[in-house]
Amino acid sequence: MLTFTVQAIPFVAIAAGLALLALVAALRRGDLVVRLGLVMTGVTALPWATSMVLVACTDDRDLAHRLCQAGFASVPLIGSGLLMVTLAVVGRLDAQRPVLVFSVVLGLVMLIVAATTDLVIAGVALADWGLLFPRAGPLYLVHIALFVAPVGWGMWLNHRSVGWLRTGLRQGRFAAALGVLSVLTASDTLLAYGVAGVYPFAWLPALMAVALCLFAIQRQDLLRGRGLDGAVAVELAVFVVAAIAVVALGVTLDGSRTVVTVGVGAVAAAVMVIAGRTSVRDADVAGPTLAVDRFADRVVASGDAHAVGRGLAELLEGQRLATAVRVWGVADGRWAPLHLPPKMAPDLDLPEPVRAWLLSSRRAIAVGDLVAARLGASREVIEEWSRRFDADVIAPLIDGDELVGLVAGARAEALRDSERVAIDDAVLAASRALAVIVLTHEIEARAELARDMELAEAVRQARSAADVREVGKSRVSVSYQPASRVAGDLWCCVALPDDRLLVLVGDVAGRGLAAALVSAAVLGAGQVAAGLLGARATPEAVLALLHDTVVEVDGGRHRVTAFAAIVDRGTGRVGFAAAGHRGGYLVRAREDHVDLVALIGRGTALGEPERVIGTGERELGAGDVLVLISDGVVDSRSADGQAWGERRLQRALRELGPRAGDNLGEALLDAARAHAGESVRDDDLLVVVVAPAH
Repeated sequence: MLTFTVQAIPFVAIAAGLALLALVAALRRGDLVVRLGLVMTGVTALPWATSMVLVACTDDRDLAHRLCQAGFASVPLIGSGLLMVTLAVVGRLDAQRPVLVFSVVLGLVMLIVAATTDLVIAGVALADWGLLFPRAGPLYLVHIALFVAPVGWGMWLNHRSVGWLRTGLRQGRFAAALGVLSVLTASDTLLAYGVAGVYPFAWLPALMAVALCLFAIQRQDLLRGRGLDGAVAVELAVFVVAAIAVVALGVTLDGSRTVVTVGVGAVAAAVMVIAGRTSVRDADVAGPTLAVDRFADRVVASGDAHAVGRGLAELLEGQRLATAVRVWGVADGRWAPLHLPPKMAPDLDLPEPVRAWLLSSRRAIAVGDLVAARLGASREVIEEWSRRFDADVIAPLIDGDELVGLVAGARAEALRDSERVAIDDAVLAASRALAVIVLTHEIEARAELARDMELAEAVRQARSAADVREVGKSRVSVSYQPASRVAGDLWCCVALPDDRLLVLVGDVAGRGLAAALVSAAVLGAGQVAAGLLGARATPEAVLALLHDTVVEVDGGRHRVTAFAAIVDRGTGRVGFAAAGHRGGYLVRAREDHVDLVALIGRGTALGEPERVIGTGERELGAGDVLVLISDGVVDSRSADGQAWGERRLQRALRELGPRAGDNLGEALLDAARAHAGESVRDDDLLVVVVAPAH
């Protein structure tokens, strides 16, 4: 017999709070994973709260025992639900998915054990304040540990997510507070073991946790969404009707009609799914489709990339698919804004992991869904970029395997499937339009391209001949063999005042026409820089001037590694500066051996946003020979892919030494070529040797 008592009031409150939390999370649109986690938490905790309400209303120990077995059975799954919420909030769901699945499986196992045996709930005992409460069985502590462990793991991950907390402090605090309150609910374990306690107080931190979740949903936009989820609302309504019908049939029909009752329940479930999934179909799908077709015809005919950007923005905003739409496109290899709302920053910072992710996505992306996406090792970079980018929906413009543009916009509501399809159709039309425009521009530029190719080939042929000259007190010999494709190796030597000699070597990143043209520009700038600086010339000053040239030429798209050395045989010193280049060696002949002194300086390639030039200085003996080598020599690979390597280079320098004279460079190239055999060379081979004049 059940009789309502005052002792049941706290558990009535927490049961009502849990039901409200599950209902709000289910009906409110937004982050799917957080919603599922909150619904799972509310649904799995509700049996515990309901059973305690009923236990407080009875003095029948057998009934109370059965109620506690049923109500406490799902306790481990509460921890799994809370873990899901925490992982979604701190952005660790992708990496921790196996842990979540494992906790759910163990929770289900313990649910069966607790509901069907006395291993978890051995019985009930009367607490000091007159309420019956479970008496711990042999596995009770394991049962509670499976609730606490996922919560504790989520708290630890939240603590470790420093990068997230710096930009999402509210979410981090929410996860931490939720975890602490959840762990406090396990305090009733002491009462179950009869160690301490006069009344179960787990309801208090549980009620605080429910209030915290509802506050975060309403005030802190925890779900990152707006509006009612119509599909779930319909499903819940049909489910309630079906449940009432099943209960009514179960009451009115005798036991022989159980099959009929179950059948009605199955039919009701099928109706629930069908009705829920079809009730939110959009009746106006044809509207966006027709608008996209008109947009495609208009922008392709315009032949203007900016018209594509404006048209795409007008389409998305006119169909209420996005607001504050921003569009970028790739023009001449650089990102440029095609349409920006007033006061919007034109810059587009696109890290390589983000670019790869956009290419792999190939469709509209709701930023709120990132927490559930499989991003792997790039998650932190992508999430940080998306927060700084400040957009609710992002869609890449892709032509084949190339990212040709990007569109971003804001939304007040979560993105529906039909809206995503409409955005994808619009973006596809814009991508094709940009591809046509780019192809047209390429055709128009072919005449100029042919002229530039002739110039590049002339540069290549001019370099291919060996060069030996005397400059002041030094004799410079250059050995060079071009790659199968036009590359960007460069060198020059310039006499400076006081019999000093500037030697410059470099390598433009990349191959083909553009690399050769940048190489020619940098080479000319190096010779001009030496003349301008004159007696004030230093290796670092020369590379600093070349850096400015690299930034200006070809739109700053290329990077150049360079090494400059000033040989001063009068003072017996050689100073050098490196900008991402491997450098070279001083070769010193001794009576019975040859010493090698490495010339290495740290630094970044010319053209990088942050210029770093490494410098150094070494003593220069009367017979010392300076040898500068390009990467192509050391990286020459044999048919089995083995590089010639630094050790073979050093061994060759020691064996040949200064005695090879002007033939040292050619001898090194012969050794590298012999190692490579018939393998195709994709990089220039360059050796510059600076020896004392005869």
